[in-house]
Amino acid sequence: MASRLTDELVRRDHDVTLFASGDSQSLAKLEAVHPRALRLN
Repeated sequence: MASRLTDELVRRDHDVTLFASGDSQSLAKLEAVHPRALRLN
């Protein structure tokens, strides 16, 4: 859900950074806090 919100903010020309797992996909600048989603372990 957070990725969808950040994507829409980027589309509206906001500068957004998403702190998430490294395998996340987003239009925002991604700052990886872990290489993979913890739920996948």
